[in-house]
Amino acid sequence: MLRVVGRVGLMATAMAVLAASSAFAVNPRLGTPSAAAIPGTDAIGPRTFTGSGFEQSEGFNVGSISATQGWNCFGAANATPPGPRCPTGVVPKGNGSNQSVLLDQNFNFPNSTNIGIRTPVHKDFFVPTINVDLRIDDNGGSNYNVSPQAPSQTFNTSRVVFAYTGYIYVLDDPGTGLAFVPIGFWTPDTWFTFQFDYDYANELVTYSMGPDKDNLVPLYTGGQFNGFYGGTQVEEIVFFSDNFQNTGSGSFSGGPAGVYVDNVRLKPEPGTLAMLGIGALLALRRRSR
Repeated sequence: MLRVVGRVGLMATAMAVLAASSAFAVNPRLGTPSAAAIPGTDAIGPRTFTGSGFEQSEGFNVGSISATQGWNCFGAANATPPGPRCPTGVVPKGNGSNQSVLLDQNFNFPNSTNIGIRTPVHKDFFVPTINVDLRIDDNGGSNYNVSPQAPSQTFNTSRVVFAYTGYIYVLDDPGTGLAFVPIGFWTPDTWFTFQFDYDYANELVTYSMGPDKDNLVPLYTGGQFNGFYGGTQVEEIVFFSDNFQNTGSGSFSGGPAGVYVDNVRLKPEPGTLAMLGIGALLALRRRSR
């Protein structure tokens, strides 16, 4: 059983009141809480991934992201119609940069189909910190999911849902069983950074959000991953929607309804940081002699 979570900061009281109020309604499209990983053999490959900014200098061109620099769409091996479950892919609109990935509707598939992309296999399966820049430009259409997962263990390690209602949920056990727990709200059509911090020793994950990676506020700490309800390592990240964009009021900007994904960052493992620190210290000592 998952450990009871501890909410972090002022958001704790606000979320407790929110969940208990008559105004709070659980998103009817979240479905049954499940920690099952998104299946597929698409992500099997060399362990090299440390992050992506989706720029041309990294080998990304505008268009489909399938089979680009190790990234793939869901169902990438499906060559027959209706084909892989891909969104538009790389677009010329980034967060202070030239390009990002647009996760929007795939009209070859019905509503309730998971349309998404997955990272290459991570270099470090025990990466302590993952953060990503997002901009949700969808007025009441789809739910958007970011889920670090461990396909080899058949579980996701953590999962956050940016719901079409404006709420943010994480998958956890708040003491009553596996559930989608509300932790905050997202701001429409505005770039923000969302971060996962993993404490593998204590089986805890902290979720934080802010306008950028240098100004993050912890929203919630929980314990989804412990080998029973969730994976114990992070092998890849999947980004996906439930393909309901056409049921909302379109986008806020006038463009296609969807979520823009940019700057997927995996913080180096502690050993790497320690070696860098030792190297810098030795260099300083040499200079002082």
